[in-house]
Amino acid sequence: METENKMNLIPKPKKITYGFGEVDASKINWRYDDNIDERIKNAANRIRKSDENGIKVYVKAGKENCESYNLKITDNCIEIASNGIQGVFYGLQTLDQMLKSGHGKLKTCDVFDEPDLAVRGFYYDITRGRVPKVEHLKKVIDKLANFKINMLQLYVENAFEFKEYVGITRPENMLTAKEIQEIDTYCRERFIEFIPSLSTFGHLYDLLQSDRYKNLCEYENYEPKGLYWTEKMGHHTIDVSNPDSEKVIFSLIDQYAPLFKSNTFNICCDETFDLCKGKNKGLDEGEEYFKFVSKIIGHLRNKGKRVQMWADVALNYPQKIELIRNDIELLNWEYGEEPSEEKIKKISDKNVPQILCPGVSSWVGFIMDFNTAEKNISKMSMYAQKYNCLGMLNTAWGDFGGVSPWNGYVYGVALGAEKAWNVSETVPDSDFEDAVSSLVFGIQDWNVIPHMKRVSEVASNIWLNLVRTYSAIKAGNESKSLPEKALLYNIIDVCKDEILFMKKYCNDSSIEDIIAAIWGTKLAAEAFLRLSGEKDEHYFDELNEWFCLYERVWKKESKPSELFRIKDFLEGF
Repeated sequence: METENKMNLIPKPKKITYGFGEVDASKINWRYDDNIDERIKNAANRIRKSDENGIKVYVKAGKENCESYNLKITDNCIEIASNGIQGVFYGLQTLDQMLKSGHGKLKTCDVFDEPDLAVRGFYYDITRGRVPKVEHLKKVIDKLANFKINMLQLYVENAFEFKEYVGITRPENMLTAKEIQEIDTYCRERFIEFIPSLSTFGHLYDLLQSDRYKNLCEYENYEPKGLYWTEKMGHHTIDVSNPDSEKVIFSLIDQYAPLFKSNTFNICCDETFDLCKGKNKGLDEGEEYFKFVSKIIGHLRNKGKRVQMWADVALNYPQKIELIRNDIELLNWEYGEEPSEEKIKKISDKNVPQILCPGVSSWVGFIMDFNTAEKNISKMSMYAQKYNCLGMLNTAWGDFGGVSPWNGYVYGVALGAEKAWNVSETVPDSDFEDAVSSLVFGIQDWNVIPHMKRVSEVASNIWLNLVRTYSAIKAGNESKSLPEKALLYNIIDVCKDEILFMKKYCNDSSIEDIIAAIWGTKLAAEAFLRLSGEKDEHYFDELNEWFCLYERVWKKESKPSELFRIKDFLEGF
């Protein structure tokens, strides 16, 4: 990576050679090749409207499938060129970030850039906790495109207006067919493939717990014992021996698939925890798994679709992967600090296409686990390159209520984009933190990331542990040992410090969701203290005050969804 001047760019270009001049690009006069793709013109006009008095920017695109580009800034003009329109689009994104970083002033330079990984995706859970508003999704897509991410998937169980979910999920908490198509068009305009992702085997809790479809559950007459969040995580798997099961799954697919321009469909089929443990007890789990998966694959293949699915269950039966290897791309996920290379090699040895899926650790609390995510994403990008994987799909799950706002883990999204583009780059570092703080949060005079990291360091899993502990108590199981009180008091003190700091240095609403997230972390520690027998008489007053802020920032991004469960949970202590 050759750079001489610090500039806030995500991802960093492969090579920048700076000159000695400076150009005023506050006004731009766009000049295009004949027959340029309208998407390129639209992208350029989103950066700056064309002005005949501005510096001339020549945009040249070939007809190849190409993501590399050259960007040249001279004293009297700018040129963006690529052998493909997608490369030109990425050159425009770099120019956009340069203009923001330099406030319209540009250093003369030569840029050459290209990605290391072909697939650079983001996977967004919109089912567990939060169902985002379309307006928020568009802001997310804009940011993904600016980071040169080229694939988006939304995790869906009951967050779409399937006819099967009428009366189960409230209409205001679902995305509609019209909204999905609107998102699809918005993604295509920004060179992002929008791939449908639907739970079709396990993780069908709301469907299979309903009176209408509980006969299709692997466990007969299942009675939940723990909290909704932990029950939804651990159950339900569909009954593979009931012929009505495939009819329901095929119906869900048939309603959803036609809304997308992509010819790929992610059937999920992960974590089938209950398979062959209830009605089908005694049958071979691997045999039943692949038999049902093959039916789903066959149904989609008849529609001309290529299938993706999570790799976790298939990896338990590597010899059976041969049954489906010609029809799938396996999504191989690992979320720990030291992801398993063996799992990746196992699929590579079978010559099955795979996409590696790290995670932003958004599901552990109100703020992501920075340490785990940084190590996980960096290692998985290296493995993706080493094993010639198709690329990387960075995941943000909403387990345990989806309590983290988008800004609580957008750092991990940016890091995934950076590492998919530049696998061998030594990041994250302070320059990368500055870039995220500037390009994402719009903060120029101080860096918000170290303050978020400080909270994460002392309280990375506090919410996850609180939910699991309380759920175990509710289910009548022996609870885990409670955190030491000294640790909890330290979390509270750190959160207090950071809330005061952010309120002092931020007079606008750009990080009020981060303030709400840190405050929520503090309340989680206080809830643990209450479990330990320490009852602060002001807890409920503070909870109500916090929830007023948290509800406001939640509703900026999301439909009401399961917001009520978070307050109900914290009121239980």
